[in-house]
Amino acid sequence: MRRLPFTILRGAAARALAVMLLVALTTGALHLLRDQLNVPIVALLYLLPVVLGTTQWGLGAGILASFCAFLAFNYFFIEPTYTIVVHQTQDLLALIVFLGVAVVLSQWVGRAQANLAAARAREQETTQLYELSAALAGLRSEEAIARALAERVHATTQAQAVEVEAEADSLPVSILGLDPGA
Repeated sequence: MRRLPFTILRGAAARALAVMLLVALTTGALHLLRDQLNVPIVALLYLLPVVLGTTQWGLGAGILASFCAFLAFNYFFIEPTYTIVVHQTQDLLALIVFLGVAVVLSQWVGRAQANLAAARAREQETTQLYELSAALAGLRSEEAIARALAERVHATTQAQAVEVEAEADSLPVSILGLDPGA
């Protein structure tokens, strides 16, 4: 089994702690207002830390927030309060629906973030291709084209060195040593 580096575990633990703290703060605020709020409103308000946890710390944090909110909702707001026991079928159904909605919402937000990241990557790729074609548009000699291509590949890949070989009149042309420090 592959072990995760300590910094990743620490980051995951910090995210989990942040999500639990967010749900705890939400619970505290809702508990103070419990006389003015009914159960469906409380359930909707518990979706806020779920969405915030997902958008800030990812899908895993959002699902953890869903489960923590589910438990807090059950413990503090479903009769009998201060127990995990549920006596009425409608309350059990409300809890199950809440958990399902919270998990699905976390997945949707996570998927939307992944799609946004993919769109940004495609935009960057398109920009780089445009810049390459603009750089190559006015060039006539194969050596100039090879140099421009090497410079663009170097800028895009951040490689230590780039080599482009072109055949001009059966003689290979090499362009070497586009070092970042050069």
